[in-house]
Amino acid sequence: MFVRYHQATDLNNPTPNDPVTMGYRPHIGQRFNQFDPGVMSHEVGHGLGLPDLYSATGFRDDVAYVDRWCQMASGNSHFNHFCACSKWSVGWIAESPNTSLNRVIDVPMPSPSGTTTTEAWLVPVEYWDDSMRADVEAVVGTGVPVGQMMKVQLGSDGGIVDLVELRARGASFSQQLPPTPAVIVTNILQPGTDRRWAVNGLYRRSVHLLNDGDELTAVGDTWDFASGREFPVKGTVAEIVDLRSILGGAIPICRVKVEREVAEFIDLFFEDNVPSWRSSDIWVDWPGDNPDTTTPRVYPVGKPTDQGEVVRFPSSGVEPHFVVARLHNAGSVQAEDVRFAGSSATLRAEARITAGSSVTPGLWRRSARTRQRLHRSRGTLTRGPTPTCACEPKSSTGRFRRPWTQRRATPSHCRPMTSYCRTTWPRRT
Repeated sequence: MFVRYHQATDLNNPTPNDPVTMGYRPHIGQRFNQFDPGVMSHEVGHGLGLPDLYSATGFRDDVAYVDRWCQMASGNSHFNHFCACSKWSVGWIAESPNTSLNRVIDVPMPSPSGTTTTEAWLVPVEYWDDSMRADVEAVVGTGVPVGQMMKVQLGSDGGIVDLVELRARGASFSQQLPPTPAVIVTNILQPGTDRRWAVNGLYRRSVHLLNDGDELTAVGDTWDFASGREFPVKGTVAEIVDLRSILGGAIPICRVKVEREVAEFIDLFFEDNVPSWRSSDIWVDWPGDNPDTTTPRVYPVGKPTDQGEVVRFPSSGVEPHFVVARLHNAGSVQAEDVRFAGSSATLRAEARITAGSSVTPGLWRRSARTRQRLHRSRGTLTRGPTPTCACEPKSSTGRFRRPWTQRRATPSHCRPMTSYCRTTWPRRT
């Protein structure tokens, strides 16, 4: 089974030796001696723009994959349903300001004081028709919103969120799911993003399972997001409050409550841009015109708006350059022992620096642009060909915190930390 992207042409063009190109379109194929309807449905998912979600060479082995919970993951020959993220991505789970159409219940960031509670009646991802909202309300009333997934906001620019969804065996498909309906939680990259996060040179998928083995199945079952494998969130707990069924017991429904309270966190990031190499927090500096050739040039916050200085290739030997990174912390506690590790095949060099100072929290004026944020890792973090940095932050209380959590309200000033590595470009050949 395969999917390929081919460039279509206009065969009726008046000059057939120079055909008019019509752009790229997906072509889905299947070897007829190996036809598998389940795999075919997986490839149709690619035709709709959905990515693979299974583990593979080059992807992390310290995270959980959705596997049987999604047709875009492994085991797709068994005809799983697509997961909530996949269906949401293609519009099969509607997100709309119209409450009569909306099936995505938003779980906002916690209130600065007290506890924030969000509840919803969830219908399994495997089921929905136009009358189902009314069927649910006929059984449980109209006081709680009805939908198919809860979207838990993690702060920052919203590029990464957690999803809560109810799963159950369908009438014909998803037959390898557990016999008891279950609530699962996933960590996802917003659909359509071109971000590719890597840790130790290994990428993540756009959807990862968080509560593998800890699915919620009974009233009173709870799951703490702080235990999420590699993607923990403190101060957030999901609980099954009630279980019912509709249509004479044919379809289970579940009332889920998500409680949130403010927790300390570290939020380290670079200012992002499109294209990424124009980030104002990562730049190239040629020391030849610096007052001190052993110290890199430092620009004001928000500059430069390009890569910095032009890279100079000597006619012989090597030419030293600096790659400078400026890191911000929008968290609520100070990040200590921050380690940078710049690496890029484009630079043909690698350097490692242990920062001598900490990164003070808060202190950053919000921007309409997205942030190029950092994952806590034990090694190098890369993002495409852009020279990037990795960090292993630890809060002043000794506890780690994920970087894509709540931002503070429009702080008044910024105290970023700047560090750099020195590299050389070889003679042009």
